[in-house]
Amino acid sequence: MASSGQTTVTSTSVLIIQTYGAYRDVHLRNVGSHPMYCGGSNVSTTNGFVIPKDAYINFRVAPNSEIWAVCNSNETGVASVLYMEP
Repeated sequence: MASSGQTTVTSTSVLIIQTYGAYRDVHLRNVGSHPMYCGGSNVSTTNGFVIPKDAYINFRVAPNSEIWAVCNSNETGVASVLYMEP
């Protein structure tokens, strides 16, 4: 099953991906105009994995996991997510 959606990312961390009982293959694209940083619930612009604007990554997320995102202050990003359960 495939699902998709978009989430606005600001300087306050926001949950962008949550898995439940299965692995999910995720395609994450930053369609905003600023870089965003991804990680756990404590993600920040200093400890997060940077995704530049207009860039995308593909990865597999373990069951019962969360991925959060944040942007620099006064900047906004948009996380576009497509995920599939195998």
